Amino acid sequence: MSIDPNFPNLYLSLLALTGGLVMLVAGGGGLVSGAAKFALRHGMRLMVVGLTIVAFGTSMPELFVSINAALHGHTDIMIGNVVGSNIANIGLVLAVSALLMALPVNFRKIRKEIFLVVGISMLVAGISYLGYFQRFFGVLFVGGLIFYTVNACRSKNSRDGNSDLAGDRTGTDSNLKI
Repeated sequence: MSIDPNFPNLYLSLLALTGGLVMLVAGGGGLVSGAAKFALRHGMRLMVVGLTIVAFGTSMPELFVSINAALHGHTDIMIGNVVGSNIANIGLVLAVSALLMALPVNFRKIRKEIFLVVGISMLVAGISYLGYFQRFFGVLFVGGLIFYTVNACRSKNSRDGNSDLAGDRTGTDSNLKI
């Protein structure tokens, strides 16, 4: 397989790479920051914001890479992107954060999410063992994501909304200014 370069020389390629990384960081930061501010203004708990809004924002690059890979028939890149992203988020981001400072976690509040992540990871491993990720599984996962997100957002109404993983959030009133 031959790959033709998009740019005529190395310097333009490096410039394009640098520009793309700057736009990725700026766009991702703006998306996550704006979504988090919006959610907090509307009274969502910090845990719900982290598990849904911020997670969607930080997963957008992986989504677009995976869609592009799938459209071009590179399913190996798509699966590697999904698995690698999860490994990096759990093994790198969480680990580096823990190296910088202690991360207090109330297991009782995240027990459901931990079992959900482990269960879905086992399901993906089982499906991968079959060698073919059928459309049914895609519909199942998207439906499960929608169901989880709606329930996570609704749960803020059934609880008092004044606490999150590590304790009380500051400014717990519904008119929180960020």
